[in-house]
Amino acid sequence: MTVISQAAEVVAVDSMSVRLSACEKKGCASCHLAGGCGQGLWARWLTSSSTTTFELPHPGFELHPGDRVELVVLPTDMMKAALLQFLLPLLGLLLGALMAEQAGMASLLWTALSGLLGLVLGLLLARRWAGRRRPQLVRKLAANEIT
Repeated sequence: MTVISQAAEVVAVDSMSVRLSACEKKGCASCHLAGGCGQGLWARWLTSSSTTTFELPHPGFELHPGDRVELVVLPTDMMKAALLQFLLPLLGLLLGALMAEQAGMASLLWTALSGLLGLVLGLLLARRWAGRRRPQLVRKLAANEIT
């Protein structure tokens, strides 16, 4: 697997963090297929209206507002986040329903409500854990690398 990278523009800089805005990119450089690969999904996730800007720790090299930088997500981090997003809610649903059955609440309504509660808790837990994984700011892009 290769690393997933995305360009971003520096919006603000302070001594501890950098505020970035993702540069829109429709697809990867090899095929320009907008929605069929992880690169297109990555770009849409970063440029959605709810996440137009985000903060990362300062990388240690000089940055100014307006600079373009490269963000990288390791494939292992992407896989772990995907597993968290899919497995934890499913496990919560199943465990919630099983716990209701074991507790003697054998009616369909209680089993369904307990399963739904487990699903919601699994979603919240997955969101919290997956939110800890952030892209890494690896380098400042040169003027000839900006597309």
